[in-house]
Amino acid sequence: MNKITIFYGSKREFNKILPDKYSTLTELVYKIDQDNKGIVINLNDQKEDNENKERIFVENFIAESGEYAGVREHVIVNFSNFLNKFNSNNVYLHNPPLQISEQIQKLNIDVETISQNYASLTLEDLKEINYNYDSEIIGQEHVKYELLQSLYPLTLPSREKPVIILLYGSSGIGKTETAKYLAEVVGETLFRKQFSMF
Repeated sequence: MNKITIFYGSKREFNKILPDKYSTLTELVYKIDQDNKGIVINLNDQKEDNENKERIFVENFIAESGEYAGVREHVIVNFSNFLNKFNSNNVYLHNPPLQISEQIQKLNIDVETISQNYASLTLEDLKEINYNYDSEIIGQEHVKYELLQSLYPLTLPSREKPVIILLYGSSGIGKTETAKYLAEVVGETLFRKQFSMF
């Protein structure tokens, strides 16, 4: 293994650093599991049939954030051992669990960590929300004050944890429009998933 790249950020930005051809975590786990099913152990001090078998070669290996939950726990717990089951020139890990990133840092391999930069919320942004929210979202003035209270911790320089805001209520009261407006104020793209479609 020549290089491991750990990327923290959105899938869209992760895809920008990927090569054209690669094998995924799911594909390799399946391939290695299939190969392991063919192992024959002989008794009487004879060698295993697979002892001289060459390891799989993969030019570029990637693991996307959604794949970690789809593999068995032993792959995550022993990720460095899993990487030793095949040869690869480049490994790209997208938002790996802490358990994996800690294992990777202990390996004697060149590791590059890339973190996507997101726009920060400032006091000026909060002032803009305070002045313009009522004209963007009609009839939800009480929401504005609760929103400002929830967003204020994000303006503190010492704050490292994210703020999670749940907007709930009847259809048509401005939940989605509020999210769009916040994304516009901060200057970030809104990522929207419609859970009723899942």
